[in-house]
Amino acid sequence: MTLKEWFARRGGTANPAGRPVVLFPDTFNNHFHTGVGVACVEAIEAAGWRVILPEEHICCGRPLYDYGFLDTAERYLHRVLDILRPHLRAGTPIVGMEPSCLAVFKESCPNCCPTTTPGG
Repeated sequence: MTLKEWFARRGGTANPAGRPVVLFPDTFNNHFHTGVGVACVEAIEAAGWRVILPEEHICCGRPLYDYGFLDTAERYLHRVLDILRPHLRAGTPIVGMEPSCLAVFKESCPNCCPTTTPGG
């Protein structure tokens, strides 16, 4: 079972009245190490937050950058930004679990999408 399937089966967040936070369901923790993702959801909720997991499949495209598939990686990144844009505009924090995925937003996003700004 994936992290997103686990989250949906339990009925979503345990804190429906908490302040919202988006958890980026990276491919690694969603599919291969679901227990890490479950622990992350539970830790965030224990701190009183309402976890939001995007329903759509999103991937930062990190392996695509690493292997030189830059056009495809850019399309992945634009899709992620399109999905996260409403949350960014609302000022909702976005939390990630996988450091290499988070690095995409810090390193590759400015190079790939120089006119893209958070909330823009």
